This record gives sequence, structure tokens and C-alpha cells, in this order.
Amino acid sequence: MVGSSFYSKELFSSRNIRGIWPTATRGGPRAINVEVDSLRSENNRLNAAESQVVMTMRQNAQVASEYLNKSASHAHTSIRQLLEEAETLRLVSHLLQSIDKISIVHNET
Repeated sequence: MVGSSFYSKELFSSRNIRGIWPTATRGGPRAINVEVDSLRSENNRLNAAESQVVMTMRQNAQVASEYLNKSASHAHTSIRQLLEEAETLRLVSHLLQSIDKISIVHNET
């Protein structure tokens, strides 16, 4: 995006110079200086706008990075809790099997 903005800015400036040069040369050095000043201020305005876009992109990337880190942390915590619960279920299963074996032995006697 920044590259295309730069390319558009350069293309626009080139068109301005080609389109205005014949008119400016008729007006003499003063007209050329006015046009150069105009183009310089336009260039400064475009650079400021581009800087603002880059700053916004950096801020958005930082916010997105923070959200992704939080999501990864929450996912890690959830997985850990699931594994702990699975272990608890295994223990309960073993207890139930033990109770079943005890009841079978108790019934045989």
C-alpha cells in the first residue's frame, strides 16, 4: 500500500510537471517558483498523509498482535484444563473398575 501510494504520488507529480511546464515557462521564473512551491506543498501534504497511514498500520498491527497473544494464552489455559479433567476422568474410571472387581469377588464368596 505504501509503495503504491509512493508510485501514485510520483506519477501525479510527473504529470503535473509535464502539464504545467509549458504554461510556467511563458510566465517566467516567478511562475515557475510559484508552481514549484505549490508542488512542494502538495508533496509535503502527501508525505504527511502517507506517514499517518503508516502510523495507523503500525498501531493496528500492535493491537492485532496483543489480541492474538491473549487468544493463544486463553487457548493454552483451556487445553491445560481439558487435560487435567481428562486425567480426573481416567482416575474415576479406574475407581469404578476397581469397585466392579471388588463386587465380583464379593459375590463369588
